[in-house]
Amino acid sequence: MAFLPEHRVQSAPLPLWADPAPGQSAIGMTFLPGRPFPESGDAAVLAEPARPIFSRGDSNLLNWLWDGKTIRVVDYGFAGYSDLAFDLADLTEHISSREAGIGDQEWAEITDLAGLADYDRRRFEAAQRTCALRWLAVLWKQRDTRNNEFTS
Repeated sequence: MAFLPEHRVQSAPLPLWADPAPGQSAIGMTFLPGRPFPESGDAAVLAEPARPIFSRGDSNLLNWLWDGKTIRVVDYGFAGYSDLAFDLADLTEHISSREAGIGDQEWAEITDLAGLADYDRRRFEAAQRTCALRWLAVLWKQRDTRNNEFTS
């Protein structure tokens, strides 16, 4: 960072925090010019009113039991009201769906079957980015215990 001005670099991130974890140290930096997440409009989109639906509140696919014919769902410990766009985004970005190898094309078909309307698509995409960032933060905290997943 000390050499940036010397090489006429006009724009560079500034350090915000440091995590000196042995073998997996990290540093958090400020955003570069552009359209960072806080200015993406996602927060405003998700703050807009949405039609409430009953939600399990836990998108872990291990709680969805499939016997080849019927799906049964267990674990309603976080049940309450949500909205369809956020619930689907949470389901698509949950780490269990990524670990199960369910790809974006399959999720696109599922969200269409679930009845996500065109006007909900913007909300779904904002929620999907938000949920993905949440999982990034969760997994980053686990990087020492899940090291093989981060280095393979």
